[in-house]
Amino acid sequence: DATSGAEVGQEEKDGQCASASKLSHGLAAAYPLGKKRQILHFVRHAEGFHNLVALKYTRHSEEYERALADPSYFDARLSPRGIDQCKQLREQAIQDSLDYDLILVSPLARTLQTLSIAFPNPPPHVPIIAIDILRERYGLRPCDSRSDVEAVKQEFPHVNFSLVPPGPDPYICPR
Repeated sequence: DATSGAEVGQEEKDGQCASASKLSHGLAAAYPLGKKRQILHFVRHAEGFHNLVALKYTRHSEEYERALADPSYFDARLSPRGIDQCKQLREQAIQDSLDYDLILVSPLARTLQTLSIAFPNPPPHVPIIAIDILRERYGLRPCDSRSDVEAVKQEFPHVNFSLVPPGPDPYICPR
C-alpha cells in the first residue's frame, strides 16, 4: 500500500524527480551519514480511529470504503487502543535498550503521536525529521490527508518539519 514520492505527480527535472533530489540534499544537510554501519528500525503507526471503524467491515467492501471516506477522520488520530500500543512499544524499546541516531517520521497526526508516545525522550543528539514521502498513502481518503504544517508544528515542536512543504497538504483529499 505504500506510495513512493515519485508516483505522486512530482515534477521531473533532467530525468530526476525534483522532490527526491531536494529531499536527499535536505536530509544530508540535516543529518550527515558518517557511520559505516546503519541499523534501521521501522515502526508503523499504532491503531487510529479510522482503523477502528474500518475493521468493522470486510476490507475493500462498500461499507469499508465509506467508513474510511468519512471526513471526520481527516488526518486521523490514534484511538485509545493505539495509545496503549504506543505505551507497550515504549516499554519494549526500553527493555531492548533500543539505540538510534536518527528518527524519520511521516507528518500525519497518527505517526507523530506514535513517535511522541513511544519515544517521548529521545537523546538530544537525535534529530527528528518529518518527511512527506514516508506517508503510507497520499490523500486517497480524508484519513490519509495531513493537516496544515503550521498547526502540526504547534503540537509537535520537537519535530523538524523543514522538509515538508509549508501550508496545507498538496495531495489533500477533499473533506
